[in-house]
Amino acid sequence: MAKPYKRTSVGKAPGNGAGSRKSHRSESARPRAVILTALPVEYSAVRGHLSNLREHLHEQGTLYEEGTFEGEQPWDVALVEIGAGNAKTAAEAERAMQHFHPRVLLFVGVAGGLKDVRVGDVVIATKVYGYESGKAESEFRPRPQVFGASYRLEQRARVEARQGDWMERLKSPFGEPRPRVLLGPIAAGEVVVASRASKISEFIQENYGDSLAVEMEGRGLLEAAAINDRVDALVIRGISDLLDRKSESDALGSQELAAAHASAFAFELLASMDAATLPPVEASAGSPSVEGLPAYPPAQAKTDVRVVDIRGAGQHRTIGEAIEAATPGERILIKPGLYEEPVVLCKVLELVGDGRQDDVVVQCTRIPCLSFRTTLGRVSNITFRQIGATDKPCIDIGQGRLELETCSVSSQAAAGVAIRSAADPRIRYCHIHDNKNAGIVISSDGVGTIEENILFHNGEAGVEVTAGGSPTIRGNTIRDNRGPGVFVHDQGTGVLDGNDIFGNDSGISVSAGSKLTILRNSIRDNTNTGVRVGGQAEGVIESNGITGNTHSIEIMYESRATIRENKVCAASRSGIQVSGQSHAVIERNQISGHSYWGIHLGSESSANIKKNQIYSCSASGIRVTEKGSANIQGNRIYRNHQCGIDVDGSPDVVIRGNRIVKNDWVGVLVKSVKDLTLENNDLTQNRHPKQLTDVERKFESGNKE
Repeated sequence: MAKPYKRTSVGKAPGNGAGSRKSHRSESARPRAVILTALPVEYSAVRGHLSNLREHLHEQGTLYEEGTFEGEQPWDVALVEIGAGNAKTAAEAERAMQHFHPRVLLFVGVAGGLKDVRVGDVVIATKVYGYESGKAESEFRPRPQVFGASYRLEQRARVEARQGDWMERLKSPFGEPRPRVLLGPIAAGEVVVASRASKISEFIQENYGDSLAVEMEGRGLLEAAAINDRVDALVIRGISDLLDRKSESDALGSQELAAAHASAFAFELLASMDAATLPPVEASAGSPSVEGLPAYPPAQAKTDVRVVDIRGAGQHRTIGEAIEAATPGERILIKPGLYEEPVVLCKVLELVGDGRQDDVVVQCTRIPCLSFRTTLGRVSNITFRQIGATDKPCIDIGQGRLELETCSVSSQAAAGVAIRSAADPRIRYCHIHDNKNAGIVISSDGVGTIEENILFHNGEAGVEVTAGGSPTIRGNTIRDNRGPGVFVHDQGTGVLDGNDIFGNDSGISVSAGSKLTILRNSIRDNTNTGVRVGGQAEGVIESNGITGNTHSIEIMYESRATIRENKVCAASRSGIQVSGQSHAVIERNQISGHSYWGIHLGSESSANIKKNQIYSCSASGIRVTEKGSANIQGNRIYRNHQCGIDVDGSPDVVIRGNRIVKNDWVGVLVKSVKDLTLENNDLTQNRHPKQLTDVERKFESGNKE
C-alpha cells in the first residue's frame, strides 16, 4: 500500500498535515480530485502520494483507484491510467466528471521539451494548442483549437512555483541544476514527437513558437473541462526529454524523474488549496453533507436515470416520452426491444441502449431514426435502421456536438449519417454499413471527428465530404464500399489520418476544388486508384502505405499535390501519375514493383522529384512525356526493367545528383527535348548509361558512366 506523505518542513506539523497553514479544516469535509495519467510511470508516481487505496469499477469498464491524500488540505482522489491520445482523454475526463463530480481535474504526466526547459523541469499549461487542427490547402494552414487552464488553479500554481515547497515532496534528491516550474503554453497532438528535425516539430516551432512542451493529452482534458463550469482543470507535465535522443533519455530514467516531479508539484498544489474557494458541487438527495458538500457522492449523484421499456417495465414505454419528461443532464436507459419511432434529441441528454448493440433497435420508415437538435448529447449502444424510400439520412446531425458511440447505422434508401450546418459531432466505435448512399456525409460547413469506426458495404462512398465540410477522419476501417472509401468534392476539406482503406471502388478521391490532408493511412487493394486528386483539387499525401491498387496515386486536371514519405508499391499500372496541367512535389517516397512506370509525368504537367527510391518497375522508373517538365534530383533509381529515366517531348528537364544504376536497358533515355541539364549523376551498371537524341540545348557535366 502506498504511504501517505508526511511533511517535516519547519513550521508545519508532520503526519496528517494539521499545521498552521490549514489547521482549521475538518477531516470529513474532504473535496474530491480526479487525476488522469497516460503511462504506467505517471500512474505510479501519483499513486505514491495516496493512502487507503481501493479499486472502483465504472459500469462501462474504466477501472479507477480511489485513495486519500492527507495534506494540509485533505483530498479524496480518484486515479486512472487511460493511455495516450486527446480523444481518449476527453472521453475519459467527461466520464470521470459525470461519475465523481470532482472539484479539481488534473492531468499529471511527462512531456517533451520544446523551449526554455531542461529535463526534470515542471511545466504548467496556461493553455494548450491543438496543433493538428487546420485547413488543408496547397499547404496545411493551422486553425488551432486553444483551451485554457482554470484561472484559479493557474494562479495557485504561480504561487507554489515561486515558493518552491513542492520539492520537499520528492522521495529522492533532485540534484543540480534544481528543477524549475514554468508556466506557459504547450502543444498537443496525436503523434509522439521524437526529433527536433521532424516535420511535425518544425511545424510546431514555426506556428506555435511559444510552446514550452509537446504532448498528447492536454487538449482533450481541457476541452472536456471547458463544458463543465463546476470543475477546475490543469495540465501538469514533467519534462522527460528534449525530443532529440528521446530513447536514450528514457533509458536513463528521465521519465521516472519527470513523473516524480510533476506529481510532487500536483500534490503541493492540492495541499495548498482551500476547499471553500473551489466551485460548488451539487449534492444528491439523501447524501450526507458538510456545509452543503456531499461527503461521498454516489456514482450517479448528478445524473438521474430514466428507464424506457417497450414492455412496460420502465417509467416510459417510448423513447420520445422519456425525452419529453427528462430534464437536461439526465440519462435515458433503453431496454431491449424494437422501437418504431423517430428519436428527436432536443435536450442535453444521454441515451444508452441496455444489453448488446443489436438488442435495442430504433427503426423508422422514410424519416430519420435520430435527429440531433441540441448543443450537447450522447447516444450509445443502439442499432438505428431506416427502411422505405426516402432521401433523408438515417441519423441527421444538424447542430451541436453529439457523441455517437458503439452504434450500428444502416439505411435502405439514403445515407447513414448526415453532418451539416456547422455541427461538430464525435462518432466513435460505430458500424456504419449497408446504406444505399454514403455511410457518412459531411456538408454545409459540418466538421466533427470520426474515429475508430467500421464503414462497409455502403452503396456509394464510405465517407463523403462536400460543400464546406471539414472533418477529421482518424483510425477507421473503411472497406468494401461501392464508391470511394473517402470522397471529397465541391469545396470539401479535412484530415484523413491513420485509416485502413481497402476493397473499395477506389481508395480516396479528391475533386472539384477540394483540399485534403492524407496522413499515415493504409490504402490497399482497391479496384481502381488508391488516391486520386483531380479537378483543381489539392492534396497533401504523406507517410501512407499505398499498395495493390490500379494506379497508386493520380494527380490530374489542374490539381496540385505534395507526395512525401509514402510507400507506393505494386500497382497494376503506374505508381504515381501526374497529368492534365497538374503539379506535384514528390519527395522521399519508396516507389516499387509497379507494372508500368514508377512515376509518369505528362500532359503539360510538372513535378519536383527529389530523394525518392524508385525500383523494380516493369517499365521505366520515371517517364516524362507530352510536354511535361521535371526537376529530378537526388533520387536512387535502380533495377527497373526498361530505363531509369525516359523523357520524350519535354520542354525542360533537369536530372541532377541521382544514382541511376542496374536498370535493364538505358540509364537515361532522352529525345525531343528543348532544354536538358544532366549533371553529377551515377549512370553506371546499366546496359547503356545514356542515349540523347534531338536535344536543342543541353548542359552536361560530372556524370559517372
